[in-house]
Amino acid sequence: MRLAIRNHFNHVALALVVAIVGVAGSSAHGQDASAEAKSPPHIKVYAPGAESPSVIKINEALEQVTSLEFPGNPLEDVVRYIGSIHEIPIVVDESALLAEGIGPDTEVKIALRGVTLRSALELMFEDVGGIRLDYVIQHEVLKITTAIRADEILETRVYDIRALDLNDPEILVETLTTTTSGHWLNAGDGEGAISYTKGLFIIRQTQRVHREIENLLNDMAHHVNSGEPIPDWPAPRNEFASQGQQGGVPMPPVKPPAPAVEQ
Repeated sequence: MRLAIRNHFNHVALALVVAIVGVAGSSAHGQDASAEAKSPPHIKVYAPGAESPSVIKINEALEQVTSLEFPGNPLEDVVRYIGSIHEIPIVVDESALLAEGIGPDTEVKIALRGVTLRSALELMFEDVGGIRLDYVIQHEVLKITTAIRADEILETRVYDIRALDLNDPEILVETLTTTTSGHWLNAGDGEGAISYTKGLFIIRQTQRVHREIENLLNDMAHHVNSGEPIPDWPAPRNEFASQGQQGGVPMPPVKPPAPAVEQ
C-alpha cells in the first residue's frame, strides 16, 4: 500500500473490515447465485451508524423532492420549517456559526421548486450571510454547520468495489485522490487516507467527499455493466505528479519495505 495511514485509522478500518466480512458471510448463505449474477453492479458502502433508523430516515428525506421559498426568513425559522415538513431532526452548530457572525436571525433568501432536499440545501448554503454553510449527519441528526467546520469532521467508510473488476487498485487510488475535492495525506494537504484489501477500499474523508466518491464509483460500476467493450489501455502515466503546482496532486514514489532487523 502506498498511502500513509495513522494508527487510529488502522484500528477503525480493521474493525470495519472484520464486521463486514462477518455480515457478508452470513448473508451470502442460502442466496440464489443465478439471481445475484443478474443484478446490476452496485457499490456497497459501509458507514458508521448507517443502519440506524434515524440515519436511514434522514438520508431518505434528503432524496425527497421539495420546494423552498424564503424571501428573507430568519435562519432559525427556515431550519424549523424544513425539519417539520420532512420530519427529520435538525440542529444548528451555533458556536461554529456564531464564530462566523451567523446568528438565528440571519436572513435566508432562496426560491426553489422540484429539486431534492439535498440539492436545495447545497444551493441554499452556498451563501448565508456571506458565509458558506454545510451539513453533516452526526449523532443521528442533521447538523447545520459551516463549511470550514464540516471539512474538519472525517469518518471512515468501507467500499466494496468488487463490481468494478479492477486489475490494479492503485489506478483507482490515483483516480479518487486526483478527481475529488478531498484533501489527502499523500498530497500533504489534509487528513484523508485510502487503504485497500481484498476488494474493499477503506477511506477516511469528509462526508461531502464521501458523497463524491460514492457517486463516482457507482457511475463507474454502471459503465462496467453497460455491455460496452472495454479497451485494453496501457497503465496510465502519472501526469499529475509532473504538473507540480499546475493543479495536479503529486503522488509519492512507493518505497520498498525496510529489511527485517535480526534479534
